[in-house]
Amino acid sequence: MREIKFRGKSKNLNEWCYGTYIFTDDNRNNPFRTEPLKGFHRIVFWCSGDWNTWVAEEVVPETIGQYTGLKDKNGKEIYEGDIIGCYHREIKHLIFYNEKQGRFMAAFNGDMENDYTNLCGLDDSRWNASKEVIGNIHDNPELIKKEEK
Repeated sequence: MREIKFRGKSKNLNEWCYGTYIFTDDNRNNPFRTEPLKGFHRIVFWCSGDWNTWVAEEVVPETIGQYTGLKDKNGKEIYEGDIIGCYHREIKHLIFYNEKQGRFMAAFNGDMENDYTNLCGLDDSRWNASKEVIGNIHDNPELIKKEEK
């Protein structure tokens, strides 16, 4: 069975939270709403050191990423938004979900727009053994070099 989990950066703790993603409505008990619906993006995750305790932590929506189901050559889980080195740490790819192809992919230097030359599937066996998570787009945006057009 495929493991489905998410991560997101906590608004309060400024650290990564891992677990189940939920979106909650802050007005769910008020049937006579006078304002537009607002909500909170939360990750329900394990507290560090205590695997028996679950906590819901509000996270920054832009940082939420799903686990791809794959690990790098060191056994580290690969999530959307991770930056991986392939063959060499200087050859960097940004992990994202490609809706057109219905799968997680790696975009060379973060170029997710070019469907033909800069994308490859994470399941590409030619570079499986060389994938290494070297950072992520939220904590290390400087790792991805955007070419000026």
